[in-house]
Amino acid sequence: WEDRISIQRSKEQDLSDAVETRVEAFLKQKRVEANAGQLSAGRCDVLRVHLHHFRDWLGAMTSVTKINGKVITNYHSELVGGIEAKRSSAAYAKDHFGSVKSFVRWLWTTEAIESLPRVLGTKNLKISAGVKTPAVFTPDEIGKLLKRATDRTKLYILLMLNAGMTQKDICDLLQSEVDWKAGSITRKRSKTASHDTVPTVQYRLWPETFRLLLQERAKDGEHALLNIDGGPLKVEVMGTDGKLKKIDNVASAFSPLRRITKIQT
Repeated sequence: WEDRISIQRSKEQDLSDAVETRVEAFLKQKRVEANAGQLSAGRCDVLRVHLHHFRDWLGAMTSVTKINGKVITNYHSELVGGIEAKRSSAAYAKDHFGSVKSFVRWLWTTEAIESLPRVLGTKNLKISAGVKTPAVFTPDEIGKLLKRATDRTKLYILLMLNAGMTQKDICDLLQSEVDWKAGSITRKRSKTASHDTVPTVQYRLWPETFRLLLQERAKDGEHALLNIDGGPLKVEVMGTDGKLKKIDNVASAFSPLRRITKIQT
């Protein structure tokens, strides 16, 4: 019985140190942060995808104590090879490698590994994302989109053009951030709203933007715009299965318009 107990304890120890176990513990912590609003659900899901790839590459039952400079270097080569074979972009590989480095540093800070691989403190393993020229619509394309758009979709487009808003900015726009008499919006961008150094900007709305915003304004609640069911326009939450559940009413309204106009920029 003593031998059996010893073997069982050894198996339990091996399981607790397994890459799969530690990855799930890390992701569980990130889901808690996402539910508390300290991390976006989208970023949490990206971490899940990246670390599951790393887990499968290294072996789910491999002990995290085996993660050393050689393992990190080999995984870096795997990602760079994906760029060379055109399986992934440089930007994706860079973000992917960053997720794995964060995980390894977390292993060290939680004392799952005794030392931090020295390669993480050097510039030897670098993935350059380069500079990507963004795709833009021409004035003629903008005109065609606005001409064929419904009033609600037209408002989304005008808010993007007039105030540089993203889908999340439109979703997060509060009634209190709009001057409903003067026709202006005063707010920080949603992405950087928690940063003290980011300025609060006032946007003077074009007459048509303001007209449509008044027309589409939510009748109650703190948000200026809601969907047809009275809910938020954009939702990203972590499901009970740990996967991202995403609803984007702005994108859903815009996609059919692009198909109708055959503008696919």
